[in-house]
Amino acid sequence: MKLALDDGELALREEARAFLAANVPDPAQIPHDFDAKVEFLRAWQARLHGAGLVGLSWPEAYGGRGASLTEQIVVNAEMARAGAPIVIGNVGLDVVGPSLVEQGTDAQKARFLDRILSGADIWCQGFSEVGAGSDLAALRTKARITDDGGFVIDGHKIWTSYAQHAQWCAVLARTDANAPAHRGISYILVDMSSAGIEIRPLVQVTGDAEFSEVYFDAVEVPAENLLGELNGGWAIAMHTLSHERGWYGVGRQAVLRVLLDGMVEEARALRRGGRPALEDEDVRATLARAHIGLEVLKHQGLRSVGQMIADGHPGLESSVDKVVLGRVEQEMAAAGLDALGAHAALGAGAPAGVDPEAWQHVYLYARAGSVYGGSAQIQKNIIAERILGLPRGAR
Repeated sequence: MKLALDDGELALREEARAFLAANVPDPAQIPHDFDAKVEFLRAWQARLHGAGLVGLSWPEAYGGRGASLTEQIVVNAEMARAGAPIVIGNVGLDVVGPSLVEQGTDAQKARFLDRILSGADIWCQGFSEVGAGSDLAALRTKARITDDGGFVIDGHKIWTSYAQHAQWCAVLARTDANAPAHRGISYILVDMSSAGIEIRPLVQVTGDAEFSEVYFDAVEVPAENLLGELNGGWAIAMHTLSHERGWYGVGRQAVLRVLLDGMVEEARALRRGGRPALEDEDVRATLARAHIGLEVLKHQGLRSVGQMIADGHPGLESSVDKVVLGRVEQEMAAAGLDALGAHAALGAGAPAGVDPEAWQHVYLYARAGSVYGGSAQIQKNIIAERILGLPRGAR
């Protein structure tokens, strides 16, 4: 995939830069309380949508601009460079939305897609369960089919991001108990205000309650909320997950690049042995390894996006991206704490412009990089068996 931008991509970059320069909020305006932050970010997404900078690669008929993935990457990179807040509806935008565009009925597209882009509806993903995270086909949530073709769902989901703030949930449920594990699952769109849903937020090591347990107790769902074919949910779920893993790494590396640049500036301000920490050989080596890791992540991601554009859909290379991203993000977060030295634990006494608390949060959040979107172990199995063609016993 080319790195040089054509005239259209350059124009889009300037458009994004102009909007961001005039509209990116001061970081001090973003609430620290997680619930208040979600509402702030929902309003930010609505502003981005009004400027045409959300879902650029979605078809124009569904609220996008029909732009290329390259153009979407250009905008994401500009948002990272500008220090713009994240887009809170990313589960709907990057995970559920593409599956709705491909598999949804006309009525479903009209009902859901524009509200996903604007942030009016936040979505969560009811896939993982206790005992059915990496082995997703082992899920036990059941959806009984009613006489009118609707469903009654009973079960328990976990690690469900933004569930307490979501209006809708994409639920995988077993609709045929007698079918083989992968073939008896359906993909059902569930209104989170439905009777019988209980949400229990879970506080992570970062202190945020970003995800929750969700219990479904005889939750009734109409027939029109089935996405795709009955018992055809596994194939749609794999499409959903490929987009979740797909070009996410390219956007994430742009954010990590900004963090690394900030880390270098902080290392200039910190003192190590009576001189700037940036002059310390160990610190420089740590920062150099972080830089190399980010370059590997960037070029691996660009190669995958190029293949995705050529094929028209994400491929198995997304598993490689996922493994590289998890490792690089964790290594870079650790590099940040290494550069901080004693300030990483103590916090007190750090010079102006150095924020140990922020780096502690980055480090703790990065621990999830080898789990979310499919664990590193499962991705390595996919790489071994489906890309390299190794036998199952050679893992």
